[in-house]
Amino acid sequence: MLPYFNEEALLKPENLIKERGNMPFSMIITWQTSLLQAADRKFGLKKISTFRCGVPCPVYEIKIHKETVGIVNLPIGAPVAAGFIEEYTVRGVMRFVCIGSAASLSPKTMGKIIVPTQAYRDEGTSWHYASQESPWIDVLSAKTLDTILTSLEVPHICGRVWSTDAFYRETPSAVKMMKEQDCLCVDMECAANMAVAQYRKVQCLQMMFNADHFDDDAWNRGKLRSLGKDMYEKLAQLAVDVALS
Repeated sequence: MLPYFNEEALLKPENLIKERGNMPFSMIITWQTSLLQAADRKFGLKKISTFRCGVPCPVYEIKIHKETVGIVNLPIGAPVAAGFIEEYTVRGVMRFVCIGSAASLSPKTMGKIIVPTQAYRDEGTSWHYASQESPWIDVLSAKTLDTILTSLEVPHICGRVWSTDAFYRETPSAVKMMKEQDCLCVDMECAANMAVAQYRKVQCLQMMFNADHFDDDAWNRGKLRSLGKDMYEKLAQLAVDVALS
């Protein structure tokens, strides 16, 4: 791993992004196609942009009365999310609302939205945006999201999470270690999302919902791929409510 260089890069998003200032203030990022489809059913989506990361990712607009919110469905993984936040910050987005599934590590998460307070940096991207002094990154927006969800009367739990690049390397020893560190769940993007957003001084609010989970000695599919249309519509509504808060 290269040491962290606290300086601007030679290649910056400004070098590539020419259209600026035409995006909504708030942008929802999800990694679930079912959630994007639910948003389309519930609100109707209008394409306003395309994010290119090897494959084109359409960026849409949701209009709620006089308010406007953006939404995009990204491929999973920290580097893609980091690139999106970088490019759409340049385009004028100031708040990113991230919502996606995560594998639970604790029964405390069942039926609740998970609000990360710290993320264990078991991925590569965050190490290029934040000091390498600690394997944890603080989620500076956690208190804000906690307050918003409390005001919306949404059941939720705040705590540590584990962000990893290698979803097929969640070994028994790794899962045990993260449980001992009081991690509530494992995801792929949170540590990078926070590192990039905090480096660029924009707000990133991250919510997770659990479907699958890790028992003491096995992975359990749970409700992965079977949450249902109604649940995804509720999650889409929640993301919009948070984005407009």
